[in-house]
Amino acid sequence: MNMNRSIAFVIHNLVLYETIKPLIEECEKKQIVCDIYVPQIEEEDWGDMSLDTYHYLKNNGIKVTLTSSVPDKAYKIAFYPYLPYYLEVKSDYKFRYQYGMAKPNWNLDTWSRNFDFIFSNGLYDSSVLAAYTQTEIVGMIKYANFQSKKRRTDKYNLLYLPTYGNESSIELVMNHIEEMSDTFSMKVKLHHGTSFLEHDRVSLVKSHIPDVLDHKASLVNLIEEADVILSDGSSAIFDALFTDTPIVIFQHPQTESFEGILPLEEQIVQQNIVPFVNDNGNIKQTLLNAILDEQLIQQRRKFTLEMFPVKGRETIDKCMDVINRFLKDDVDHAYRAGHKRLNHEFNELQTRNQTQKQEMEQQQQQIAEHSDQINILIQTRDQQENVINSMSADFKSLSEKKDELEQKYVQLTQDYNDEKNNLDILNHQYRQLFGQYNELTTQFSKLEEYNGKLSRELHNIYNSKRWKMANKIKHILHKSKMIYVLKGYRVWKSYGTSILLKKIKAKVSLKLKNSKAVDQPVDLWKDAEHANSLLTWYEYKFFNYKLAKDNSFTLDLNKFEVQFEKDLISVVLPVYNGEDYVSKAVDSILQQSYKYFELIIINDGSKDKTAEIIDEYAKADHRIRVVHQENCKIPRTLSRGFKLAKGEYHTWTSADNILPENFLEKMVADLKRDENIGMVYANMRLIDADGQVISNHGWYEEPQFSGNVILPKSALELNVYPNNTIGAAFMYRAKVTQLLGDYSSYKHTLEDYDYWMRVNSLFELKHVTFDEPIYDYRWHDKSLTALDQELGITSNRYKLMVLDDFRRDFYLTPLVWIIEGDATEVGKFKKYVLAKGHTVVRIEEVSTIIGLNLATPICYLYIKTGDVNGFEFIDSNTSSSMYALLIDKSEQTTDTFVVDYPWDLKIKYKMNGETDNNYDFFAQDTEVQFSLINTKVKNDHLYRIEAVIESEPVYNKGLSVIICTYQRSEKLSNAIKSVLEQSLDKADYEIIIVNNDYLNVEIHHLVREFRATYNVDESFLRYMEAPLKGLSFARNVGLFGAEGEVILYIDDDAIANSNLLEETIRGFSDRPDIGVMGGNIVLNLHEERPEVVKPGTEAFWSQLVVEGEEIIDSNFQWEFPYGANFAVRHTALMRIGGFRSAYGRKGNNYAGGEEIVVSFAMREIGYKVGLNPKMKVIHDVDTSRYTVEHVRKTMRNSILTNYQLQKDLYAPMESDIEADKNHLEIVKAELDHLQKLPTRNRDVEIDILYKQYTIEAYEELIRIKENDMNLRRHLVGAYR
Repeated sequence: MNMNRSIAFVIHNLVLYETIKPLIEECEKKQIVCDIYVPQIEEEDWGDMSLDTYHYLKNNGIKVTLTSSVPDKAYKIAFYPYLPYYLEVKSDYKFRYQYGMAKPNWNLDTWSRNFDFIFSNGLYDSSVLAAYTQTEIVGMIKYANFQSKKRRTDKYNLLYLPTYGNESSIELVMNHIEEMSDTFSMKVKLHHGTSFLEHDRVSLVKSHIPDVLDHKASLVNLIEEADVILSDGSSAIFDALFTDTPIVIFQHPQTESFEGILPLEEQIVQQNIVPFVNDNGNIKQTLLNAILDEQLIQQRRKFTLEMFPVKGRETIDKCMDVINRFLKDDVDHAYRAGHKRLNHEFNELQTRNQTQKQEMEQQQQQIAEHSDQINILIQTRDQQENVINSMSADFKSLSEKKDELEQKYVQLTQDYNDEKNNLDILNHQYRQLFGQYNELTTQFSKLEEYNGKLSRELHNIYNSKRWKMANKIKHILHKSKMIYVLKGYRVWKSYGTSILLKKIKAKVSLKLKNSKAVDQPVDLWKDAEHANSLLTWYEYKFFNYKLAKDNSFTLDLNKFEVQFEKDLISVVLPVYNGEDYVSKAVDSILQQSYKYFELIIINDGSKDKTAEIIDEYAKADHRIRVVHQENCKIPRTLSRGFKLAKGEYHTWTSADNILPENFLEKMVADLKRDENIGMVYANMRLIDADGQVISNHGWYEEPQFSGNVILPKSALELNVYPNNTIGAAFMYRAKVTQLLGDYSSYKHTLEDYDYWMRVNSLFELKHVTFDEPIYDYRWHDKSLTALDQELGITSNRYKLMVLDDFRRDFYLTPLVWIIEGDATEVGKFKKYVLAKGHTVVRIEEVSTIIGLNLATPICYLYIKTGDVNGFEFIDSNTSSSMYALLIDKSEQTTDTFVVDYPWDLKIKYKMNGETDNNYDFFAQDTEVQFSLINTKVKNDHLYRIEAVIESEPVYNKGLSVIICTYQRSEKLSNAIKSVLEQSLDKADYEIIIVNNDYLNVEIHHLVREFRATYNVDESFLRYMEAPLKGLSFARNVGLFGAEGEVILYIDDDAIANSNLLEETIRGFSDRPDIGVMGGNIVLNLHEERPEVVKPGTEAFWSQLVVEGEEIIDSNFQWEFPYGANFAVRHTALMRIGGFRSAYGRKGNNYAGGEEIVVSFAMREIGYKVGLNPKMKVIHDVDTSRYTVEHVRKTMRNSILTNYQLQKDLYAPMESDIEADKNHLEIVKAELDHLQKLPTRNRDVEIDILYKQYTIEAYEELIRIKENDMNLRRHLVGAYR
């Protein structure tokens, strides 16, 4: 054997064998000794692979050796298509074949210096590897004899080549197999890593596709027959390009750069050399485009020709030329000497570094051992001293205890005699208590009997002739105005002539004032009379929201960072069938004086020549990127565009509008003035289809006939008055985009208005500092603006107002937090969260909270400062309300803890330039980190809620009864019992008990007892917990968990009539126009009426009497139903976002009004409010609430809440300070009259208290109104 002509080939799998197979065959033809070695690998799974490789080659007649040690033979050349990973053969020269170009940080690393020569595939790898050693471009050896053998069939041949590990797309692609099966015949060749390490994936693929091939199948043969390849990236891209086979990349993974150079596969994707598609895209259409799109084909071939200049027979010839030279020792010995010296020194440095590292580790271990020994000696000494001291103390103590025990013996004897006497007393008390228990049981039975009797009597009263006659008399008195005479007589009788005249004067003044109003409806919230001197109520409402928001959380844009290219402006241009105008739009962008921009054009499935036009622009200007997609409508199209954006500043324009040449320059300059301004907007001009200015259009036109649109300087009314005053000229920061995310796909035609509302709610939205119109807005018969009435754009704005009202309320609500990680950092962050009024729970508590749903978003936050061990990730995908969040304060570069877990949000304390792509935000301050999380979570959660609102509802029940409770069980038992014993079939309804004190288990025990007693399961009598305190929070938990088409809320101290549920369902069925319906709430005053409950004041304890037999409309606030008996259509309540958390009772805060807000919001979305006299409950108020203090709190909060409802634009604006002052003077006069009476009984004393409480409430109301008036006056200069 001539070892001077010998080569050892080292491989460990069949993929590597196929990679160099043509070269081995050529060497054997040339009589070169060729030995193939397969290393025996110790690792179990990879060992199976190497054994399988050996047996396969041997069984196919190929001479191969399996070895676990270095062979004795010495060869001229050792050839490694991988690297000497498992086995290094003795040889004069070492060759490497750069078999793949994926993973450049590994394939192109410095270990390549150990080779004497490297065969490269193309220009990319050759250029890098030439820095380490000699290299030659030879192309891809395995395709040296490649010949396409595609068969003509009725389906295309699709070859799926998935990789393995985290980047594998197998699970996702399997979901799309069925949709591709009608067009493609599919084969799968599994990665050898999947075949030997991922058995579950192998089973999954085989369950979907019959034709599954493993590593033994020849990739060359498969590609020869394939019409198209589908892969998740990696080396399959280069196989496809080299063989001129169409390929589509699925879920293209982000890859790391190599010393600032993008990996070749990343360059290919970014330059659109090959198409890629994600899980939400149309895979089938993308595959067909790859096969049929001639432009794609030519683009691919051009790239391949430049990157891979060597193919076919030339590959083998070049390889053999180099091999023959080295076999003859025909090499540059001077170069080789220098290369050896370089390797030698590099290896010495590595060895020295390793030795020093080992020495340091040994020294550290010795220090640790010595420290342990010293600590043990110190502990031993301390222990001995403690033993001596303890023995001395014990001796002294025992002496003292001897004396104490003798004294205690005497005392215990006395105590025994005393306790014996006490036991006799307790036995006597027990007998007394048992007798009282029997009496209470009898009283409870009587109470149940009395409640039934009261319901029957109430029914008899409503149907009696006397009651009907009284109603007729009342109606006559109202119709004839005699009611006023009767009221006047009562006032005169109680307070005298003077007070009667004052009341008459006040009524007449108010009547005269109202009669002066114009015939046309007046928007009192606009307050036109004071428009120039005061903020309107609309503006003041939003101003107060921003104050509350800043108190809740602050978003200083200059205190955090996101990734972007500084000063770059990203312009997104969505277009659909825009062949008429798109060229003018693009030209106007390309002619901008500010040149540093990128233009992202998204062709939204155009059916005209749009695609051809914009593709030509993309070829001519590198700043333009074009994306073609199926029609998705504007919201999704904009979202896709901004996901691709790289700039610091963002804007978008329509395909029919024009940007003057200084648009970008002026807008970005204005935005740069203040880093805390999130967005700016500017004035426009209206042009027609021919580009001519439209004058006298009436849309904020100044001066008249100019065609200008001079928009309001303030955005305070944007969210609260249905008028989009932002227009089409705007620019905002990438930071805003990162926090707000997508445009809402549910707001087609209102997506921009909806987005501006969110910007305005969370950031500073300002008009630019100049008045010059800087945008040409085209009005033509195809524009969306022209189709306003047809698409319902303006009419839908009112519903958008209601949704945004809910959003702003939600932005101010607290969240539930679980905070883990570094103890010090957790303590600091937890303290801040609690100070902001949020709730923090332990991780083990969350699993015990029953019924968590969308009403309660939960933030799981982990704060990392170093290595993390024993971590168990909470997957937020398992719950619609859970968000997994990470704050990384470590100095480490990104590790698997950051990358491997599916965090919803990742914050790094500072940028490092290397791994920034793995994080969403960069912030150091706790306040800023909290605000980022609070904003992002709430914004994303609102989008989840919006998805539920817009989805088609599915109801399993006709009605859901919801009872919310807090630390109450006795009254609650009666309420639950009453809704269990209903005439309605149990199959038609469900009962939900919401406990607003989740740590109190008593309520849950009570519910379980009722299930057992009434033999019902937990799907009928359901139990939920609301961890956030407040009635509105609890009601919303019930709302999001309910399965009934109608929801009925009753209080936990209400007792339902036996047919309440049946009448509720019937009422909504009879009146489909009603969204909210209430009914009778009768106060259970028992036989002795509490003296504090004056006739006519029962409403302070939520009594509501609905007369008649038929459902009536409730048109005024004072007629709206109360929460003790409050029913609502499920879809309608979802549409308005549920109950407002700013209203509703919280603990001892008596402020209510949440039901009133719901009733007003119902009318905004087109429903009526109704009262149903057949819906009846008894309000069994606890006797502890029949106090003057209850009256005081209820009266105050009723008056102040009524004004707050007006300020918040729910109730009609009736604020009149002068009328309030007149009323206050009259009440003071009434009080003075009562206090001067010579004799005063208990009724008069109660009257005096009522008057005093009214005066207190009105004095506070007037102070608040005067403060509001002064603030509105003070602010007008700043916002106009």
